[in-house]
Amino acid sequence: MDAGKSLELCVPDYIVEPLIVASNSSTLDKALVHLVEISKTPDGNDERLVELLKDQGLHVVEIIRTAAVAGFKEERLKLLLSRICLDKSYISPVFSKLSPVSTAENHDDDMSRVNHFGGEHAFLLSILSEILNERIMDVAVSSDFSLSILGILRNVVGIVDFVETPKSGLPTGLADVDVLGYSLTIFRGISACGGGIESKEDVSGGIAEILVSSGLIELLLSFLRDLGPPLIIRKTMRKSENQEVKTPSSSKH
Repeated sequence: MDAGKSLELCVPDYIVEPLIVASNSSTLDKALVHLVEISKTPDGNDERLVELLKDQGLHVVEIIRTAAVAGFKEERLKLLLSRICLDKSYISPVFSKLSPVSTAENHDDDMSRVNHFGGEHAFLLSILSEILNERIMDVAVSSDFSLSILGILRNVVGIVDFVETPKSGLPTGLADVDVLGYSLTIFRGISACGGGIESKEDVSGGIAEILVSSGLIELLLSFLRDLGPPLIIRKTMRKSENQEVKTPSSSKH
């Protein structure tokens, strides 16, 4: 059975289509109810939710686009994205398909090749950061997911202008800045829920060691260099420089 047929059998078109064409939060919520119910196995397991990924994540992408337009962040959407992006570590194919540039330009699942970020990227990361924050003691994060977020950080560092970036909370309204901010928030969540993290690989030291060996610390240090000293330190430095300028002139009198 090929992937397309598997998707058709598990999640019929009459269930998927309302998710894709939903025009508001209420419509999307009802469609998600049907999806969750139809995807359950006889024992109540929602394992078949991931069948939405059989077509390279395109069905999930359309659902995220619909939700982003409606500003929809209810529990059923979080359940779907938690299963797909956190539990099953399928964030890479989904995230790469959300790119606002053409499919021809972004044909690869490698997020380092995504040309730029859009509001849909920021929306997805904002939901994932909320999931980690709300389920901090329960959620299990794989090394694949963590490394995918690290890849996003590497990509966005070459896009964000730290000098011109507004100093405000998330969301800022600037997609690239929001992608950076939510990615860092996700890493904060990963660090905080250490007890619930599980790696699919038998690697000594767990996910923290994997991230460190993959260059996370160096990347964060590069952010700090681009940002420059904190405001209070810059004020102190300017005050010290002004005093040094005044001292020679005052000594002449």
